[in-house]
Amino acid sequence: MSDHPEKREIDVASLTENKKGRWKRLFILLGLLVLAGGVFVTFLDGSEDVVEYKTAVARFGNFTVDVAASGTLQPRNKVIVGCEISGTIDKIYKDYNDKVVKGELLARMRTDELQARVNQLRAALESSRANVRKSQVDLKDKKNECLRMGKLRNKNAVSQKKFDSAVTARDMADAHLAEAKAMVRRAEANLNEAAANLKKASITSPIDGLVLTRHVEAGQAVSSGMNTPQLYTLATSLKDMRLELNIDEADVGKIRAGQTAVFTVDAYAGKKFPAKLIKLRYAPQRVQGVVTYVGIFSVNNGDLLLRPGMTAAAKIEIEQVRNKLIIPNGALRFSPADIVPENPRYTPSSENALIWVLRDGAPHKMAVRKGSTNGRFTAIVEGQLSTGDEIILSRVEKVAENSMAFTFE
Repeated sequence: MSDHPEKREIDVASLTENKKGRWKRLFILLGLLVLAGGVFVTFLDGSEDVVEYKTAVARFGNFTVDVAASGTLQPRNKVIVGCEISGTIDKIYKDYNDKVVKGELLARMRTDELQARVNQLRAALESSRANVRKSQVDLKDKKNECLRMGKLRNKNAVSQKKFDSAVTARDMADAHLAEAKAMVRRAEANLNEAAANLKKASITSPIDGLVLTRHVEAGQAVSSGMNTPQLYTLATSLKDMRLELNIDEADVGKIRAGQTAVFTVDAYAGKKFPAKLIKLRYAPQRVQGVVTYVGIFSVNNGDLLLRPGMTAAAKIEIEQVRNKLIIPNGALRFSPADIVPENPRYTPSSENALIWVLRDGAPHKMAVRKGSTNGRFTAIVEGQLSTGDEIILSRVEKVAENSMAFTFE
């Protein structure tokens, strides 16, 4: 216990007042500095900004260069079956998805009038043939008469006029026979036409395949005019199909017959189907200002998973890059903002590029010549880049955790 408690309390109070005074003077000084034009005050605990780089390692690898395209699946061969005559559909024999063979009956039209026409023309033909026989008999008679008159004329038993009349009658009979024969040929042609029309009333399949679409119903009237009425749409076996892809004009120069592709359809998510390019059509297609060309690909559909009309998203394989030094494409886009290239005459192009390699913690530029790319990786075909080199992809700036900075303006 102190003998002077009052004096000790006075010393503590004085010490507290001195500390408050120093803080007060410090804040007044800071205020004066701000008013005078601004101040930047930083409290650091021995730390500073840290610059880091996101890198990737150059390596030997493989990738595929491809072209994206979209299109639809179609049967390899598709045939539209029409009707060449007018009439009414009497009976339907085949429906959707039914298999058919060449020559099999698909539908039949009413044949009453057609059959009557055939019967009528058959009778006309028989009449014409009878006229031929009649003319043949008449010609034979006229020839005999002419011979008889000739003998009598040689004996001066008949006049020259009668002989001439016999010759004329013979020639007329010969002409009548020729006319009768022509009428037979005409009647035969008419009958053949009517019989052909009667045969056309039976609609048969021109191919082996299946029915994709049936366009008519029993009892429906069809009229053959400028446009042939469509009755059925048939397709050959769907085990072999074709894929029609719309290829952008910018990619046409890379496309060659025999190239392969893989495609997907919405019906089977994640499943990839192979295809092979048969030909690239020359005819352009312009849709909303975009020019494309149709590539025809063969597709094996042995399991019958694919159907006509399905929309396909495909990638056409242009090139396979194998065992080449490759780098990510992000390395081609990186350029340190605070580093000026030493060689200003160097100009990047479609083949040349500058990349930055991390060595001893600092970026160093390197000129390389590019090869093929698939949009993610690029092959390097020339330059001093080696496998294992760290290529800079981007810059990552970090501030030390123990630093604090305040700015007054």
